[in-house]
Amino acid sequence: MDELPAPRGQSPDWIAEAIRNARAELILFVRTALGFTAHPGRFSSAWIDGQQRALNPFAFLATSAAVLGVMRALLSPLFPKNAPDAGILGQILDALGPYAHYALLGVLAHGVFRLTGSKAQVRDSLAVALFAGGGPASIAQLVLTIVAALMFAIRGVESGKPTGGAWLVTILITATASFTVFSFAFATGMAAIHRVGTRFTRTLRLVAAIAVAYVASGLAFGIFDPPGQYGLHFELKPAVRTDAAGKKHFDFNFGLKG
Repeated sequence: MDELPAPRGQSPDWIAEAIRNARAELILFVRTALGFTAHPGRFSSAWIDGQQRALNPFAFLATSAAVLGVMRALLSPLFPKNAPDAGILGQILDALGPYAHYALLGVLAHGVFRLTGSKAQVRDSLAVALFAGGGPASIAQLVLTIVAALMFAIRGVESGKPTGGAWLVTILITATASFTVFSFAFATGMAAIHRVGTRFTRTLRLVAAIAVAYVASGLAFGIFDPPGQYGLHFELKPAVRTDAAGKKHFDFNFGLKG
């Protein structure tokens, strides 16, 4: 927000102006995150129709990444130092990687919707993906980070890995729940903006779009194995296995990484 000219003879109070702008943007960020998380379908539909005020999706992404970055920095002393420092560039890529993943899911799902009759714009699908990633996914990721930090603080580590079966089960459950929260919010939001056909055909389109998005992105992660952090995501890695008779079979190694 641009600052209005100061009265003649007075210097601009740019500090107070910056504080007011930051406060207003933070309040709008919280309202956007909570609003989308609580009612992703209703929020998305109202926002697309111009009836719901929300933070710009790119600004929402940046603010979410900054908040998560601060929380991870505060919790970092509790984690083992078993990896080299990635440097400033590596840290930036790690912070933005999850949102690139969410954007990819939005674009892939949008392609299926468009091929099956939807008239929504790609920017609408991208916005829903970023709202889902910056809102419910980031909240879930923060919970997962806190649980992991507590695990390391209480149970300690052995060779950089957490100890304690109960804690490992807790992490697994929390990670699965986090991915489920994002998937539900993402799917619900996409369904709300791609309103084409009967309820049955809309359901089929939604299932096809989400399946294609996850499978295609999973193959991309499995084949190319890009460096960096991308949040919780599927990975489908092609593999060739040999059975006891020496016969080779083409297969996929499936996993949920993050």
